[in-house]
Formats: sequence, structure tokens, C-alpha cells
Amino acid sequence: MFSMAFVLAVFQVNAALRQSDNYGLQTDTINHGGAKSTSASYIIRQGSAGQLGAIGSSESANYLAGQGYIYTTNTKPATPESLAQYKANGITPIPWPAGWTYTSTEVLKMDISDYDPGDILTPQTEVRLSTEAFTGTPNYAGSSYNYSGVTLNASVSATSMEHAKDYIWQARTKDLENYYSDWIVMGGSPSDYRVDLVPPASSELLTAFATLEPTPTQVYLTWEAASGDLSGIAGYNLYRSLIPGSGYSIVQSLISGLSTYDATVVLGADYYYVLRVQDLAGGESENSMQASAPYLNLTREASVVAPVSGGYTGNVADAVPGSIIKYNIYYTNLGFAISTSIEVMDKIPQFTEFKIGSATGETVSLVKYSNDGGLTYTYTPSGTYVDPAVTNIKWISNDVSSGITRRVEFSVVIR
Repeated sequence: MFSMAFVLAVFQVNAALRQSDNYGLQTDTINHGGAKSTSASYIIRQGSAGQLGAIGSSESANYLAGQGYIYTTNTKPATPESLAQYKANGITPIPWPAGWTYTSTEVLKMDISDYDPGDILTPQTEVRLSTEAFTGTPNYAGSSYNYSGVTLNASVSATSMEHAKDYIWQARTKDLENYYSDWIVMGGSPSDYRVDLVPPASSELLTAFATLEPTPTQVYLTWEAASGDLSGIAGYNLYRSLIPGSGYSIVQSLISGLSTYDATVVLGADYYYVLRVQDLAGGESENSMQASAPYLNLTREASVVAPVSGGYTGNVADAVPGSIIKYNIYYTNLGFAISTSIEVMDKIPQFTEFKIGSATGETVSLVKYSNDGGLTYTYTPSGTYVDPAVTNIKWISNDVSSGITRRVEFSVVIR
């Protein structure tokens, strides 16, 4: 006979016992005895006959292991870290807080790990409307990962997000034995991301035309502002093709203003442009109306006539105060298509004043004037001889067929 210095309690339990934080996966399993125990709390199993529970000293656990039991010394997984959110491609990040997204599927990423190597980990997320409270019940889960001691970057796809809704989310990790890490919240104040599934309306009145300023080897484009989008306008994307009606490729993205220059054109080529509006969620509008810009080659000639009155006796072509400078601007369609929506612009040179009534041209349908450096063209010249307020002139011309040259003109007076 021998006496034992401890009390051992052995009883039948069901699987619910294993949900306690005191128990976990088998990571340091001993069969048929041994003295490798390090914890004071154990799960004890005996084949398929059911689970036995024991709480006591390491000697008592060793004794049970010696009788053919298996025990383990596990902990729950670590709380996820480095939470991040992406669009459906898993690459494009959704900014936080309250980043707008143009997708009904969000990819939620995190780093997961466990205190016990050799486990199988599954990321879980709970996604709720920002007006709701978390319940602690996950509604999305990712794939399961074999964990070998190296932190894993895991992802969970949250689907069926709705337009014009705000969402919050939290994450946790589950292991093979259904033990869970603590929850960690992405941010949640006031929301983590917002969904805008309706792209903006396209912009109108896209116009492409050649210009002398700053150089004649480029196309100048203008358009109307877009408005009314849920998430707001991020910018304008300019597309170009050499084929009318198709084959567009982007040449400039997220233009902030309402105009731009395309300085990548080549003399003799035809260009066709469309504009798309992009909102802050990443949604893009349909194409605007097409603006064709067969390349127009522009040249400018100047001639000077000295004043014939006031006592000046110098050369008739001298550029002196009172002399008139006449500018002729020629533009030739070097492309193979008809050039439409033609606008030619020029500015009044320094130390000169616009001569009233001198802005004319061949097949010109309208002449517009600016008194603010070309920002607007709503000014009406006034005066009997010169108007010093005019800063820029714009000629709106009829269509120009391939190979045809047209001319516009204006005059200034040297101050």
C-alpha cells in the first residue's frame, strides 16, 4: 500500500469543457507517461471513450499520463494586428477613416499568429453598419492557414456591401480547437469605409483645339465641371484615340481643373478625345462627347506700319509708339479627317493695345474677348480706336477639311 499526497478528481465531461480559457490545442502532447508538464491546468483525453478532466499538480498530471492519457498546455491565438482594408482586387487600399469605395466586395486584411506553433488558424470578421453595435458574432471568415510559428498575412472578403451605406468592422482569429483570440476593431469612429456604387455623370462640352500659347505643337482641351456625385469628384481622366469612336487609352489622369494641354501629339496625326469623371470612391463615368482634333499646324506672321500722322518721318515699318502691328494666324489641317470645334486663341503682346474692330478671319463664326488673361471670354471691347483692357482673343471657326488652310487676324497699337 502507498498513500498519495494529492487529491485527484476524475469525471466525465463534454466538449463544452474545452471552451474554457484554461484549455487549448494539443501542442505538447505526451502519450503513456512522461514528466514534461509545465502547466497546472490540463485537458486529459483517453481514446474515444470521452474526455476526462483533472486539475492538480504536475505530479498528478504525470500520473494520469502514465495511465495512458494525453494532456496539453495550450493558449488561445494572439489578437490580429495590422488591420487594413482594400478594394475587391485586394491591392487598391481603402483609406481610413471612412474611405469611399466603388465596390460591393471589401477585402479585409490582418496579421495573425498563435502562441502555439503547429496550429491551424482562420481569420474571422464582423462587419456591421456604422449605426449598429458589434454583437461579437462573426459574419465573414477567410481561408484556414497552417501556422508554423511565422506571422501570417490573412484576408477575409466581405461581400454584398450596399450603395450609400457606412460600415465598421472588427477581426479575431480562430484555431483548430475553436479557441478564439480577442476581438480588435479596425477603427469604427465614425465608420471604416463608405460605399458609393453609382459612378458620376459624364462631363459635357469637351472641346479640343490648337493654340499658339504656350507652343503650337499641342492640343488644348476644355470641358464643363461635373457635380452631384455622392462621394465627390476626385478628378477628370483624359482618353485619346487615333480612331474615331473607339480605341481610347488614357493619357492624363485625375486632372483637377477644367482644362489641360496634350503635348504628346505628333504632326500629321488625327486625334480623338473623350473625358471621364472619376469620383472619390474610384467610380468612373461614361465617356463624354468625343472631341476630334486632327492636327492643326499654326503659324503667325506680323507686319508693322509706322504712324502716318503726328510728324513721324522715319521708316514706314518702324516699330515706334503709335505704330500698328497686324498679326495673321494661319492654321492648316494636316490630318486626314475634318477638324471640328476649332478655336484659335492668341494674346495681346506687351506694350500694345488692341485695335478696335481688327479681329476677323475666314469662315469665322464668332470672336470672343477676354480681359482677365484668358480665364473667361465674356468681355466686350469698347472705345473708338483702341481698348487697353483686352488681353486675349478667341476665334471660333467652322470645320476645316484635310489639307485646307484658314486665316484669322487682329491688330494692336504700340503704346
